[in-house]
Amino acid sequence: MSPGREVVLDIDALSARLPTAQGFVTVVDGVSLRLTAGETLGVVGESGSGKSMLVRTVMDVLPPGSRTAGTVRLAGTNLGHGSWNKGRHLRGSRLTMVFQDSLSNLNPVRTIGAQLTDPLRHHLGLSRRAARVRARELLELVQLTEPARRLREYPHELSGGMRQRVMLATALACRPDVLIADEPTTALDVTVQRQILDLLTRLRRELDMAVLLISHDLSVVRGRTDRVAVMYAGEIVESAPTEMLFTHPRHPYTRALLQARLRLDLPRDTPLATIAGVPASLADPPAGCRFAPRCPSARPRCAERPRLTAMPGDAATPHLAACWFPDEAAGDLPAGPAWDGDVPAGAGRACDATSGVT
Repeated sequence: MSPGREVVLDIDALSARLPTAQGFVTVVDGVSLRLTAGETLGVVGESGSGKSMLVRTVMDVLPPGSRTAGTVRLAGTNLGHGSWNKGRHLRGSRLTMVFQDSLSNLNPVRTIGAQLTDPLRHHLGLSRRAARVRARELLELVQLTEPARRLREYPHELSGGMRQRVMLATALACRPDVLIADEPTTALDVTVQRQILDLLTRLRRELDMAVLLISHDLSVVRGRTDRVAVMYAGEIVESAPTEMLFTHPRHPYTRALLQARLRLDLPRDTPLATIAGVPASLADPPAGCRFAPRCPSARPRCAERPRLTAMPGDAATPHLAACWFPDEAAGDLPAGPAWDGDVPAGAGRACDATSGVT
């Protein structure tokens, strides 16, 4: 967290259980995170680790019948208690989200203008004319060409990058305190990915908003986040300032993810490192450390469940890891071309247990 700045998003012991044919499955298990004004927090992990389910729980967009526990506070206001309409209003205005697939999350039978003006009229009470003017300003803010024309167009008439800019404009409509970006560059080519990420960074600085950036691409979060939290099997297993986590990981899973990145300074025929085994089943997770069945340093004590614990050091922002033997993962990682923040987006994806990439 940024010292001295207001905590705008406080997630405390958040859990979510989804109904399935085999009963309820815990997809988010006791996650606690804090985000201060103007800060960017990255959340990384393999596909299926619970990243998207975490933010869907925060936004209260889980499937019907789901059960949740814990609290989510936005600038001190508990979004889970009191008026349901008040919580929904805050989630649509001061706490907003950009989803992965812009084509699926934009209404195909309504124009861009109609979809942009709706939140402006609902949350800010603007007239139809004023909302139309503001919608055009928002498209200019996200650097979309010919904004007046785009307002009259439908989602299928725009490219993937243009649709993602529309999604971002919609999320920024009410000047939120916190923006959640869930894999915002999915299915975009490398050049457009970088444009969207650079735009998100610029807007975060200009609007002084906090950003929760979800990604399985490690090159996305390095250089664009202040802190990183690593998820595995629905839990946070490590959290640290970005550079500290990338160069001095203290959890074996984090180290395995970093070692599985593409190394741009190695010969092209060098085998890509992978993580042994398969991700833990959320329906029947291991009783102790959930990474233990895949961990090369597992010992009998790993049958007990570790808790997030502060690592020794005097950093202003603590380095936390849920591991009985954090020294096993300690040690510097390479700092060459494969590890810096200028790696092209898409070149540092977290590894998959079998293929090496997700």
